[in-house]
This record gives sequence, structure tokens and C-alpha cells, in this order.
Amino acid sequence: LHSLHWLLPVLLPPPQLSPALHSWKSSGKFFTYKGLRIFYQDIVGVVGSPEIVVLLHGFPTSSYDWYKIWEADLEVLSMIALDFLGFGFSDKQRPHHYSIFEQASIVEALWGIWGSRTAGSTFSLMTMEIPLLRNFSTGTSRICLVGLP
Repeated sequence: LHSLHWLLPVLLPPPQLSPALHSWKSSGKFFTYKGLRIFYQDIVGVVGSPEIVVLLHGFPTSSYDWYKIWEADLEVLSMIALDFLGFGFSDKQRPHHYSIFEQASIVEALWGIWGSRTAGSTFSLMTMEIPLLRNFSTGTSRICLVGLP
């Protein structure tokens, strides 16, 4: 049975979503990165605010980690939270060689989409994933580590 562990997600139906997760998914969006669907949430803050906060979830979770920030209704900030490839509502490719470098490229692709709509903006990064940080050398005005002991 151990050698067939990869088959379980194919054989078993996905679990029912809780009402909160269903709401999170239905209020989100998808963009395509190299043919793969990546789920994200975004909020546009006060017009003229150049700050965009990018919220990156830890392992093995999803953008839903940040739902309380959305519930706080912080209309001052523009925020983006995505599900990394293989997590949450983003595509889960099998087989696929997942890497932190690819995840960083996906975040940068999302920045490109947002940056084209919000010229002159600066990005602040809030993350629970330290290994991801070394892949962002440009385009980030501030980095905040969250939830670390």
C-alpha cells in the first residue's frame, strides 16, 4: 500500500468544504502560471496608497491562514494572499518537481499582474517561510516574519 500512496488523492473524493472555506474560495480569483491555476485573494486599499502587502502562507497550509486579516476589513492596505502551487485551491500537479524557486517565481508573476495595475507601488512581504525569503532580492520594500517562535 505504501507504494500506492500517490494514488490516494485520485481514488478518494475531496472532502466537503466548510462554509468558511467555501466562502474563501468563492471570493478569490485564479491566475495562470505556465498553464497552472494559482488561487489568490486580493484587496485594493485606499486609492493612492502605494503599499501592497503580500501575505505568504507557511508549510503545509494555505492562504486561508490570513483570513482574520480579511475579516478585519482593513481598507487602508492593499493586500494579496496566494496559495502556493500544490497547496490550498491552487493546482496540485502529479508528478511535479516542486521547488522553492518555482514558488518564488509564481509570487513574482502575481506581483507582475498587480504591479501593472498599480504603477509606482511598493511591496511588503509577510511570510512564515524563511527559505522563500532568499529568493526575493528586488521589488520588496519591507519583509516581516510572522508566526515564528
